[in-house]
Amino acid sequence: MPAVVAAFCLFFCILGGYFAVRPVRDTVGTLIGRDRVADLWFWTWVFSVALVPIYGTVVAMFRRSVFLPWTYGTVAVALAGVGVALQADGANIAAGQFFYVFISVLNLFLISVFWSFLVELFDSGQAKRLFPVIAAGGTAGALIGPLFTDVTVRTIGNDGVLFMGAALFTGAIVCQRVLIAIWTGGRGPAAGDTAEAATARDRAIGGNPIAGVWLVLRRGRRP
Repeated sequence: MPAVVAAFCLFFCILGGYFAVRPVRDTVGTLIGRDRVADLWFWTWVFSVALVPIYGTVVAMFRRSVFLPWTYGTVAVALAGVGVALQADGANIAAGQFFYVFISVLNLFLISVFWSFLVELFDSGQAKRLFPVIAAGGTAGALIGPLFTDVTVRTIGNDGVLFMGAALFTGAIVCQRVLIAIWTGGRGPAAGDTAEAATARDRAIGGNPIAGVWLVLRRGRRP
């Protein structure tokens, strides 16, 4: 039960934060113009291809208990940084362009990082039974995040929405730390889980740094 609750809240924070700030991307796209947005989609594709081998290298080097919280922490810092830039200058084109590309690339990794850890935490039988409950947390976040943005943006502005997104990803770090503590502390839901076995699993994910590049290339050619 603690693992399910923590995973539910984690998925809520991830998708709630993402979908809360995504309308800001659409606003930025309106402000900078259609032609420049077309260029930004090209750069989104370029950075997506470039980040896949970097991501593969990082996950091959760092343990999950280090890598996973830092992933959400990086997102929170980036959102807060753009929020500060827009707070100082609401017409900051450079910050807007960075945010547009950043949030577009972000959706490549958020879901895969989340589920790749959960398949380690739960066995196949538990996954079939519990993953729909956990997925409901993401659905709730995807619904509540943009709703809250729509209600509050006139009061807090686009920069305030970005700070709210950063706060949700900070909450995701807390939930992720709870899950990692359950996983590495030998209290995982998998039958027969021990502290030694769980600690031994806390290693770098490994893999090929260029794995997935072809999939991103294929995605980039889609209309």
